[in-house]
Order: sequence, then structure tokens, then C-alpha cells
Amino acid sequence: FLKEVARPCPNVTVFHGRFEDLDRHFDWTTLRAVAPGRLLPQIRTKSRHVALLIGEDKVQQLARSPLFSWQPPLRLPWGRSRMLLIGGE
Repeated sequence: FLKEVARPCPNVTVFHGRFEDLDRHFDWTTLRAVAPGRLLPQIRTKSRHVALLIGEDKVQQLARSPLFSWQPPLRLPWGRSRMLLIGGE
């Protein structure tokens, strides 16, 4: 689905695989269905900004990380505990 959506966007790369296997640097990284806490140091070395779709129970733990400057989390309209956490340089 994401590859189809991104097809008309020449500056978007969709990678289906493990983040650890990436060998490029990106302006933005978006992740879902991962344990981002253990990946944050790697994300920071490969990306300037990150958007995480996470459960509400993980927000406080991740927002304490000094690797990114975090925006206030956004509650998503679907599901009761899904949050969007955005961090940048």
C-alpha cells in the first residue's frame, strides 16, 4: 500500500524490512509495529526527524529520550491508545 501511495512522489522511499538493515540517511523516518526505544540511537544516526505510531503506554518513556526534541504527542482518532510522537533535531 505505501509503495503505491508513494509512487508519484520522487523523494519518498518505502522500505519494507528491518530498520537495522538500512544503509542510507533520511530526513524523515516513520515507524510502526516496532519497539522504538531500543532503536532510537540507530534512528538518530540515520534520520533527522522521526514519527512514531505507538501505544499511549510508551509515550512517556520515549519522550524522555534526549536523542530528539519531541513535540507534544497527538492522540489519533482511531483506537483509544494510539499516539503519534514526532521528534526532530
